[in-house]
Amino acid sequence: MIRKLQYKFIAISGVAVLIVMITLLVMINQMFYSSSISQSYKALEYIAENEGELPDKYKKDISSQFGERVISLRHQLIYFSVWTDKEDNSIRKMNLDHSFGLSHEEAEEIVSDALSQNKDKGALHDEEDRSYCYLIKEMDEDNLMVFMDCTWDLASVKELRKFSIWFSLTCLGFFLIVVSALSRRAIRPVIRNMENQKQFITNAGHELKTPLAIISANTEVLEMMEGENEWTRSIMNQVERLNGLVADLITLSRMGEVEKEEIKEVDFSALTEKTVRDFRTLAEQKGLNFKAAIVPGLTVKGVESHLGELINILCDNAIKYCDREGSVSVSLQKRVHRKGLVLEITNSFAGGEKVDLTRLFDRFYRGDTSHNSRQAGYGIGLAMAEGFVKESRGKISAGYKEGRMVFTVVFPSRF
Repeated sequence: MIRKLQYKFIAISGVAVLIVMITLLVMINQMFYSSSISQSYKALEYIAENEGELPDKYKKDISSQFGERVISLRHQLIYFSVWTDKEDNSIRKMNLDHSFGLSHEEAEEIVSDALSQNKDKGALHDEEDRSYCYLIKEMDEDNLMVFMDCTWDLASVKELRKFSIWFSLTCLGFFLIVVSALSRRAIRPVIRNMENQKQFITNAGHELKTPLAIISANTEVLEMMEGENEWTRSIMNQVERLNGLVADLITLSRMGEVEKEEIKEVDFSALTEKTVRDFRTLAEQKGLNFKAAIVPGLTVKGVESHLGELINILCDNAIKYCDREGSVSVSLQKRVHRKGLVLEITNSFAGGEKVDLTRLFDRFYRGDTSHNSRQAGYGIGLAMAEGFVKESRGKISAGYKEGRMVFTVVFPSRF
């Protein structure tokens, strides 16, 4: 139990940090990308204003206005200009003087890709993995398209993205190591409270046993002296209920403290068959239709006494809260598409729609008080059943379908 709480604390902390880091990384990378593209568009606008040509005397002005990154340190500014017809977008003129070896065919393909985007400006890539930013400006007679090689800029964005991802994963790993080392100290107050609660329940349970035993003994003496009557019967019934409550509370407080030696391979089919046989008679006495379909030879790893109590709780619950002249069914089958087994116990229950299924396994919760008040119980049986299922790494769920309460227990094939 403590280890699960520790793992949950580590997982929640890791997820929280991961969300924050992802948010920051997305924002930083997006800002860097937007800044790079924005600088490129400003340079393109500058070139377009000079009718597709960038005189040498203006390069210094561009460098001072937009930064040294516009005039790449690796090469001079790479760009080319294209004039297209306004009506059919046919190329009328092309200036490749500053394109550094770009052929007319390659330039025409780049122009075609840009026109297919139907945008005034944008970015595209060619077959050689080069990136171009482009800008289209309307002239008096033609449209001027200016293209600039921004491969280096976008490559910087990609490098930043890769570095940020690796850096984030490294930081996250380091964070998880530190949290794992300190997690037990962080949840120590919670552990202490849980242990104090368990100790209190255990001590209170043992202390209650003595007065209950005395009350029971005194009642028996009264019955011997004056005979049994409705008052002594009521006292004995309440003593028996309180003894059962104390035993259940102690079992709940010790849940999760199972020794490894107690866990073994259990013939769950035989255990279910044996328990169902006892409840079949009880169901028939109450006028209920009881059906069972149990596949033999199915096994589960767990504590045999706890698995038997699990079946006992679910069968008792189904019979106790079944409608008059209703039906109860128990099914134990192999899982259809995966390894493992499924135990399903259902009963007729017309008032099931009013039950909060999300709280059925809460301690001391009773779904329909008007219905259940006539039944013996404290609302902790299903909480105990959930604990027994978790011991065997299984899952238990409750549902309501076609007028029937359905409790489903799924056990994996491996412990």
